[in-house]
Amino acid sequence: MVDQTREEWLAWRRLGIGGSDSPIIMGLNSYRGQLSLYVDKLDRGLDPSEPNEAAYWGTTLEDLVALEFAKRTGFDVRRPYIQNLRHPVHTFMQGTPDRFVYRTANDPDEVPIGILEVKTTTLRKEWDWDPDPPATAVCQLRHYMAVTGISLGWLACLIGGQRYIHHEIQRDPAFEADLIDRERQFWWHVQNDVPPEPDGRDSTTAIINQRFTEVAPLTTTELSEQPEYVEAVDRVLQLTARIKRDKEELDRNKNVLKLALGETEVGTLEGRPVISWKGTDRETIDTKALKRD
Repeated sequence: MVDQTREEWLAWRRLGIGGSDSPIIMGLNSYRGQLSLYVDKLDRGLDPSEPNEAAYWGTTLEDLVALEFAKRTGFDVRRPYIQNLRHPVHTFMQGTPDRFVYRTANDPDEVPIGILEVKTTTLRKEWDWDPDPPATAVCQLRHYMAVTGISLGWLACLIGGQRYIHHEIQRDPAFEADLIDRERQFWWHVQNDVPPEPDGRDSTTAIINQRFTEVAPLTTTELSEQPEYVEAVDRVLQLTARIKRDKEELDRNKNVLKLALGETEVGTLEGRPVISWKGTDRETIDTKALKRD
């Protein structure tokens, strides 16, 4: 597809697995699980995720970061003319790379030497990109490498609006084989309308809660007939007790750091921000005004 509308692009995304989907399928996304992606592909209207302001600014700054990459490397970067690409064999794999990278800008028929993916992030996530890029971004780029057959790629990121960094990524055949296999398994669930196994991510919890908004009072379900349900009950009880102990330990260490920060907002390690807190807002009563009123 060329020059399609956003609505057409969103509809096309549901016809296969895109680059931003791949970290979810590989279990690398901390927030979204496969169940969330599954209902999104089937357009069930249950996916709670929505574009936010960070995504807006990421798109807005994309051209600027791509131009900086070209300036620092000497390569030419171009938007793909064909915006939506599909793997020639594993047709469930598709993608929309941000840019193709060319050695020179003089030959319009030149074959691209690589793929450029552009990211933006906050200053507090600087450690996610230095010294190594985050696994989610690498996975997305490797998905595009698999779709296009291109063996070289770069991840360029603007950190906190004030620091630029880029990483070169080589194609990894072993990772790619695992990626294709897992994406094939996930696409089977979509094609056969069979929900994947749930996980503990926030998006999965939100979808299940949205699906079952009401329960019938005083009704029961016998769980002992399924060994996996019995095991789940045991694990819930064990983990609940452990979480209670861990929370107390977590709060103790937080209090140690709060005392260390005192009236400052951000704590650093070797100059890099790692923790922050806002303190506690205190409200007081103006007793003189209260008596006067």
